[in-house]
Amino acid sequence: LYDVVERRIRCYRDHFGTRPLYYFLADDIFIFASDIKAILATGLVDESIDQSKLEDFLVGNLASQERTFYKNVKRLRAGTFIQVTPDSVQHRTWWAVDSETILDGSDQDLIAGFRERFLQAVGNRLSDTAQTAFMLSGGLDSSSVVASAAHIAPERVKSFKSYSVEFPYLPESIRARTDESEYVDAVIAETGVTDTRLMGENESPLSSLTKMLQIQDEPFLVPNAYLDSIALTAVHSDGCKVLLTGLEGDLTISHGDGYLNELGFAGRWDLFAKESRALADRTDSDPALFVERYGMQTLEQLAQSVEWAAFRR
Repeated sequence: LYDVVERRIRCYRDHFGTRPLYYFLADDIFIFASDIKAILATGLVDESIDQSKLEDFLVGNLASQERTFYKNVKRLRAGTFIQVTPDSVQHRTWWAVDSETILDGSDQDLIAGFRERFLQAVGNRLSDTAQTAFMLSGGLDSSSVVASAAHIAPERVKSFKSYSVEFPYLPESIRARTDESEYVDAVIAETGVTDTRLMGENESPLSSLTKMLQIQDEPFLVPNAYLDSIALTAVHSDGCKVLLTGLEGDLTISHGDGYLNELGFAGRWDLFAKESRALADRTDSDPALFVERYGMQTLEQLAQSVEWAAFRR
């Protein structure tokens, strides 16, 4: 949003960071885009690599939501905006999950409430007109989405298409530990959705690495992301316009340990300590480990961002 009169520009990133927003900021120029490659294509940005980001990547430290592998390119955090004027730069949070809501009730009431919300979430995403597709791995996440869609719209179930990637060529010793096709079969038999099986041998992590880096713009942590590429190509070629997956369903339900990062960045250290102790009790760990892994990285980021008020808190 650009205010011509005030010479003020605001860039917002969506609630959950579904799309990235990158930017480069110097004394006399502000460049932003949804892809790093677009920023670099201007020829105005030094492409130096952020060495500390590379080191963090190699040890699995994912605390920073703002740093990229390029020292001069930053990423806007989800649910935040950056405001730039000729005289100032401000970062503000415009949306955050209300984590204070506590639902009272018996276990059965809470289960029923969750089921109602889950069905509503799936139903809201089923299109009445566009061809709808589903990723189906056989795991709980994607299986729950497919089964819910069939429950909500049984009259349309034959028009639903599921896509599963399989690996029949793997040695039996490996397949015995990783093959989930029997669960895919069970979901298909129960729901009656149209079944599409794809072979994972058509590509490999190395053969598709160049293409994946072109899409991601940076090194990425998910080595099997190329499997999504196989499935998405099939979904696209079949003309499907709506795609539902179970991606990160477990993190959505448990909120993941990234919750500690969010609490740190929000300055809610009392709750950070409480959650760290609870997690330590559950995993028989030392709470100091969570402070070291999540708290220290948050403090480093606040210092690097010159957020001294938040750092002091």
